[in-house]
Parts: sequence; structure tokens; C-alpha cells
Amino acid sequence: MKKILIVLLCLVTVLCCVSCGGKKEPDADTSKTADTQKPADTQKSADTQKPAETAKPANTSSDAIDVDLTKMNSTMVYSEVSNMLSEPEKYIGKTVRMKGQFNASYFEGTGNYYYYVVIADATACCAQGIEFVWEGEHNYPDDFPKNGDEVIVTGVFGQYDELGITYNYVSTDGITLA
Repeated sequence: MKKILIVLLCLVTVLCCVSCGGKKEPDADTSKTADTQKPADTQKSADTQKPAETAKPANTSSDAIDVDLTKMNSTMVYSEVSNMLSEPEKYIGKTVRMKGQFNASYFEGTGNYYYYVVIADATACCAQGIEFVWEGEHNYPDDFPKNGDEVIVTGVFGQYDELGITYNYVSTDGITLA
């Protein structure tokens, strides 16, 4: 009986370890995406040349929000964010409100900063980040929250291609500390 219990416990442990994992391949057919340029505000500094916008910032009134992640329980948030990342074409052009930890990172390959809202699930094992672009002239780190600060971002979901890969993002006109 003890051996069966140990084997069962090992199986459950392995399932828990691999349940949130998985390698996501980039979509090879980028012709389906209407947006093909990098959004406007992933600059190193204010004087960096910017490509054309791919989505317009949203009206942030609560009645204009299509997907409000701030009003969902943690299981629904995880499911909705997973859907947004796995089937982004269903969300393009929709207004999204999200709450999570702010994170910024710099990628030397492009010379740009990228900004994210990291949204954790109920057990905090499977956090997912959604990139956002704050429209207008904003310099990092002066105009942005500190990494780890809880923020609320509302904006329009879109996509852009960079270095041959399609990325999802939310175009916003403001960040609110939660």
C-alpha cells in the first residue's frame, strides 16, 4: 500500500510541475494579422524614431471595456489571459483592463524597453505578462512606476511584428497605481 501511495504522490507531483509549462511556437502565418509594425512607445528615449501606431488607446470609461480582468476571480483571469495569448485574433481591437505588477525590461537586440503587466493566477505558479505601450512621450524610468508596483492598465489589444515574430500588446494612454 505504501508503494502505491508513493507512486501516486510522485505522479501528482510531476503533473503539478508540468501543468503550467509548455513551449509556444510563434505563428508561422503572420499574414492573418492586420498590424505589422512595432507600436509607438517602446523607445530607449524620447528622441528615438518611432514606427506608425498599430492600435489607438482606449476610452477608459468602465462601460467601454470589453474585457475587464480586474473584475474576474483569479481562475477566470488566468483562463482569459491564456485565451488572449493563444487566440489573439479574437481580441484585436477590444478594450482590455488589467491589474498586476509592472515590469520593464531592455532588449539589446532592438535597443528598446518593453513594459509589462504581470498577472498571477490563484496559486501564483503561472504568472503571465501582457506587454503594454504607453502612448505619448514617456521616458523610462522617470515617468514609469517601479518594477513590482501594482498597476492598472486599460487599453486596446493589438499585435505587431518585430524580428520576424508576432507580439501581442495593449495600447494605453495611461497607467494607474493600484
